[in-house]
Amino acid sequence: GLMTANTSMTKEATTEFLALGNGRTVAVHEKPAGGDGVVLMFHPAPGAGLFDPGPKVTADRGVTLVEIDRPGYGGSQPLAADHWATVASAADDAVAVLDHRGYRSVGVAGWSAGGRIALAVAARRPDLVDRFAVVATPAPHAQVPWMPADISSAVDALRCLPAKLLHAVMSQ
Repeated sequence: GLMTANTSMTKEATTEFLALGNGRTVAVHEKPAGGDGVVLMFHPAPGAGLFDPGPKVTADRGVTLVEIDRPGYGGSQPLAADHWATVASAADDAVAVLDHRGYRSVGVAGWSAGGRIALAVAARRPDLVDRFAVVATPAPHAQVPWMPADISSAVDALRCLPAKLLHAVMSQ
């Protein structure tokens, strides 16, 4: 199960570090606005922390903004060295946090790379997600090519590497 490890407060937001059942800790940022609405926002990559593209709109609508740092970003621990971070692993973290907090109805929004995670959470929990939005989210490259050929071939080459090797290279 999940257990609260530590909570710190700032003037506008809180950050809670939750220990997941798999032993990893994730950072959950919350900016309450006094209303009933909750929106789970997924940040672009790279990025972490509380990303609010429209603070005045968020406050005016009384939306509590909740964000979870993806594996290896901000205050969230990376996955084990032999695992790749994926849209699915980030969505699994989000669903675990939503269940832990006992939300009954949330909206999800994703900006850029975060849009894929927002959609994955909505697909996993249609009973919980009542609305979603994606902003500037790229389509899957295989269906709508958007990367230059040299970058696409480099990404394909990286996919062939064992995750453990890439983690070792990236940590140097």
